[in-house]
Amino acid sequence: LIMLSKAELFVVALISPTLASVCRFPPASPNYTNEKYAGRWYEIGKVQTIGGAIYQLGSVCTIATFSPYDNEVGGGDIGYSSREFFPWGIWVNATGVLVEDEQPGNFKQTLNFFGQEGE
Repeated sequence: LIMLSKAELFVVALISPTLASVCRFPPASPNYTNEKYAGRWYEIGKVQTIGGAIYQLGSVCTIATFSPYDNEVGGGDIGYSSREFFPWGIWVNATGVLVEDEQPGNFKQTLNFFGQEGE
């Protein structure tokens, strides 16, 4: 049995996600359609990459709204809104486009933050 201190465990937790050679994307439901994904979604939990955690630092009450170009497949417009640090905090918004990846239900996103394009 290996015993790690809290500091060592924290370092392992930070480094281990960066050791993967590729990003893993779970398959969408075999019955996936854009029509079923369209609309407003509320975040109830997070599993973050380091980059995502830095970007979303202080984000609470996150909402994503997807407006597909086609009800079956393809991409669409995406909007993200969240409050900063507290449910009564200021709104922070990003808008962008989702482009369908190789499999329906998996997307590559391009977002616009304060007039600057990002991923």
